[in-house]
Amino acid sequence: MTIIKVSKDGKLLAKKKVDETTVPLTPDGGGGPGLIALTVDYQPSRRTKNVVNIFLLILALLVLASTVIGGFYLYKYMAHKHHKQRVTIEVQDRPVSMATMAKQSRTSPPMVSYTMYEEIDVELDTEVERIEVPQFDECRRSLVMHDFFNNYTVIVDQDDQECFIMPLDREHMKPPRSFSELVQRYASGYYMPKVDVVRRDYEVMRPMLTDLQFAGNAISAECLGLDTYMLQKKDPNPVLEIRFTYMKTYGFSNLEQLIKEVIHK
Repeated sequence: MTIIKVSKDGKLLAKKKVDETTVPLTPDGGGGPGLIALTVDYQPSRRTKNVVNIFLLILALLVLASTVIGGFYLYKYMAHKHHKQRVTIEVQDRPVSMATMAKQSRTSPPMVSYTMYEEIDVELDTEVERIEVPQFDECRRSLVMHDFFNNYTVIVDQDDQECFIMPLDREHMKPPRSFSELVQRYASGYYMPKVDVVRRDYEVMRPMLTDLQFAGNAISAECLGLDTYMLQKKDPNPVLEIRFTYMKTYGFSNLEQLIKEVIHK
């Protein structure tokens, strides 16, 4: 800091540098009457400049990082494509009671029809289909998920809190993009609202599964905390054995066929 002393008529009397950063604007008692001290400039230290520059740099990096992360999640949100729709299925089927099954060798039971409703959610980017199936006919309430990327299907029993995983049957199930088009065509009346019935028998493989990573993230998340089993097709001519089993029947529609799967446990 530089201190300049001037007289009342403006003449320069003295000029000197001092170390103080501030000087009170009061008359200088030792320099004679009418003399005042003025602060004319201030040079900040190099350390202060460095601190300010580092702060601005950190602030700029935070703004840049926030922009990049926000843009990434916005892109993921915009790219995530869903096709969700509630569909009504009119099904023609035969009675499945034990008495009817016993008569099938002699007479052909009459056809019966019923209506079911499904909530279908197709995720095109992850190649996953979720089908919310209500209880109908002899079938239990369930969630059926097809993972076309990992080639697995899971049936989630929402009442007993169990999961049953099986290989994806691409013969009866279409990939997500085609399935989405199928749903749209059905909604427009392109298909007749009646479907055929396909019955399949599976049996539970033991022991219970503990690691579900092989089935992909979607199925692993859906079955988290539930008793999970792998399924295999049931032998139509099993070796005679005595064991206590019970059956669960699940069903869902791909709009062309109603698939009923009986699980023997």
